[in-house]
Amino acid sequence: MDTTAGQEVKHLNGNTITIAQSVWEGRVQTPKTVNAFRQVDLHPTVAVMFRDFVGERKQGYLFRTRTGTPFLQSNFLRSSLHPILEELGIEKQGFHGFRRFRVTHLESSCVPPALVKYWTGHAKSSDGEIVRQTVTDKYIKMGKDTKFRADVAERIGLGFELPKAETMEVVPSVPRSQETEVPVSI
Repeated sequence: MDTTAGQEVKHLNGNTITIAQSVWEGRVQTPKTVNAFRQVDLHPTVAVMFRDFVGERKQGYLFRTRTGTPFLQSNFLRSSLHPILEELGIEKQGFHGFRRFRVTHLESSCVPPALVKYWTGHAKSSDGEIVRQTVTDKYIKMGKDTKFRADVAERIGLGFELPKAETMEVVPSVPRSQETEVPVSI
């Protein structure tokens, strides 16, 4: 599961989401690797969308079911994402499709490899090889240079156009017990 789904409202701070936990099969857990603990800098337009989505909430998960629990990946894929992808004529895929798109966009935007590794929390390179920490890596401190990270996030953009706010609907949260599909439009 993409670790953003396991983050709580308290993890959203300005234009940054702090990745500090994950959810697997509905349970909160510690991220799998040390690399997974990080801050992901958002493009300003996405940060505004997140803040609008959270509204006045001060606690709970960023993305949650109607009862406030973290949503299950399989429910979200089956009832929301896969129908949207089918409607758009895009190959059916899961959350790693978002990660692959993001890494491709970062790399094609000439983002420093150390920052790509930091933002994505990768323990492996894009070709699947284990990333070995070099002496140079030990001296790169991308996590501490918040201004540089924010500047890069704004400069590179999203890699796609966001839908207009007045035509965008919020994806419904589906209770775990619901068996029928919920129609979703973008």
